[in-house]
Amino acid sequence: MMPKPCKIGFPAKVGFSKAVVAGVLISLLNACSMDTETSTFHADLETWRAQRYADLQKPDGYLSLAGLFWLEEGEHAFGSDSSNAFVFPEHAPPHIGSFVVRDCTVTMRISGGANV
Repeated sequence: MMPKPCKIGFPAKVGFSKAVVAGVLISLLNACSMDTETSTFHADLETWRAQRYADLQKPDGYLSLAGLFWLEEGEHAFGSDSSNAFVFPEHAPPHIGSFVVRDCTVTMRISGGANV
């Protein structure tokens, strides 16, 4: 006599239907909460980008160009004194240091006593 074939699956069609419905409901609920999380994330990201862009454009922001000076070979002093090649605002020390250009390399030398 031949053995009965094994039946693999759900014990009843009713159980299978409940499992499918429960799975679909869980998927829909997850999708709804993900949409909320995603939209919140995108809103936060856009707020951050707008603030970052505004900060970059401020007068003291990273993108503000304070000056454009081409350095020639030699030494170029900087500080608030009017005799310097690069004159800084009045609240800066009179002689902070100098930029030294030699063979396309720029080195910054700080004067003794300058608090940098």
